Amino acid sequence: MSSLEEPLGLGDLPKLSINRLERFSPSACRASVDDSNTNNYKHRNGGNNQTIFHSSAHSWHMQGQYTDSSCNGVDMEFRALPRKVLWDLPRFVKIVEVGPRDGLQNEKNTVPTSVKIELIHKLVASGLSVVEATSFVSPKWVPQLADAKDVVEGIKHVPDVRYVSCVVGCPVEGTIHPSKVAYVAKELYDMGCSEISLGDTIGVGTPGSVLAMLEAVMSFVPVDKIAVHFHDTYGQALANILVSLQLGINIVDSSVSGLGGCPYAKGATGNVATEDVVYMLHGLGIETNVDLNKLMDAGDYISKHLGRQSGSKTTTALRKLTT
Repeated sequence: MSSLEEPLGLGDLPKLSINRLERFSPSACRASVDDSNTNNYKHRNGGNNQTIFHSSAHSWHMQGQYTDSSCNGVDMEFRALPRKVLWDLPRFVKIVEVGPRDGLQNEKNTVPTSVKIELIHKLVASGLSVVEATSFVSPKWVPQLADAKDVVEGIKHVPDVRYVSCVVGCPVEGTIHPSKVAYVAKELYDMGCSEISLGDTIGVGTPGSVLAMLEAVMSFVPVDKIAVHFHDTYGQALANILVSLQLGINIVDSSVSGLGGCPYAKGATGNVATEDVVYMLHGLGIETNVDLNKLMDAGDYISKHLGRQSGSKTTTALRKLTT
């Protein structure tokens, strides 16, 4: 038995998560045959929330509020919908910008130290309060970060933060059981770590598997100590972040312009773009203290230096509107 499989009270832990996970199975997405039917209407009672579906009118009725999406959206008040439909969301989310470190570490061509420092300054100027400047790793294995000492001079960083990588899937082990992630997170928390970032390094997580993993970890680690870090390999990052928010997590890692990818995790592509995360959060009425325009400027700066277009869909869309 490996150390990750030691009991420590984790034996029955996954049951709740597995039950939740089953809700996201293909069968859970099929039409319900035992719900009460009346002509074209289906009524499903979900405790305090009651939902009415109509095959043609696309109507929702939740907690006494009625909205018909077949009507002209101009006259509808949708601003109150997110918090009614999506559970209680945090009012503020701290974004941890990982672009200068995670975003650039996989670049083949060396990025000058001066460019890295300027990028960090631009990111800070956008309102981001936490920016990962670099990492003290062997330049033999990650030559892009060989200038770590020069970069961090005069740049503040967050101490006592640890990471758990490949929390949903691993290119070597395959699917990772939630109890294993919970075990590692608990050990780090017991060591005194003030923040534990859970990373879907190869981006295979879906809202269902992420929910199961987070429930397991939250059984041992307070939610305010947890951060999430998603790669967008399969286009699931924003959905996974939304699930995390619904569970009360309010610390999210992201990378400007969607830069990134782990050089030692086969299949890992870029991180979720910070611009896209900020756009979604602001659309949900969640504060970030980040100026999206200045953030996009920072993304344009590094993308231009790297000779490529921004990996942010938000930047791509908004730039088209202004050109």
